Amino acid sequence: MVLATFSALAADRYQIELIVFAQNPPNTEWLDQTQSLIEWPPGVVDVSAFAPVSRQNRLLNTAYGVLSGNASYRPLLHVAWIQAIDPDNIGEAVRVRDSEGLVNGFVRVQRGQYLNLIVDLEYQPDAGRYYRLHEKRRIKFNETHYLDHPKLGVVARVSPR
Repeated sequence: MVLATFSALAADRYQIELIVFAQNPPNTEWLDQTQSLIEWPPGVVDVSAFAPVSRQNRLLNTAYGVLSGNASYRPLLHVAWIQAIDPDNIGEAVRVRDSEGLVNGFVRVQRGQYLNLIVDLEYQPDAGRYYRLHEKRRIKFNETHYLDHPKLGVVARVSPR
């Protein structure tokens, strides 16, 4: 019985990994915003509060290498952590940001009948200019997902631990 309880607890732990990158494709859309529009939920926790995943154990290293080697993309952030999320619940909002202050926002994972990834991130390449990627996407465990915006992108993966 103790073994079954331990297994159930272990099933609630997930490795969440993100790569945020800038892209500069030609387009004619007006995308600039002049202030932050992130809809911060209460109780946001900084990613540093969670157990980090070492670089060698990250699952998106190959994708990061491909993005780094292509002049059309500029990786801004690659982060991975372990987070417990209860069944039929939404996990804590995790604040992610890069060391240069270009990327700021949060990520949440929602478990229910379906698995959802909620991302609200902004990229601020210049003072007074923001680009926001705000999306809730149904995902599957152990699959790599791409969230797109004309100025930035996110590659994400959620895997049971």
